[in-house]
Amino acid sequence: MTANQTSILLHTLGLDRKKHAYRNMYCAPVNGDGWGDIVALVNSGLMRAGHKITGGNDQYFHCTAAGVSVAMALRERKDNEARS
Repeated sequence: MTANQTSILLHTLGLDRKKHAYRNMYCAPVNGDGWGDIVALVNSGLMRAGHKITGGNDQYFHCTAAGVSVAMALRERKDNEARS
């Protein structure tokens, strides 16, 4: 998993700022920066595509149950590294 994919997963759940997930959505411009990473997360089963907005220019994505598990493990690892 790339650093950007890790960042996307954590941000989707709000785990980039909090220790507990408080949302499950990520909005990205279609074919914008990082689009390939989002597609890779969807193809790996960690995220699923949601609806498009702004006339199809932006799209929501959501973590699957597997994506939530991976993100929680990544957050725990991040917390453990900070304590070391």
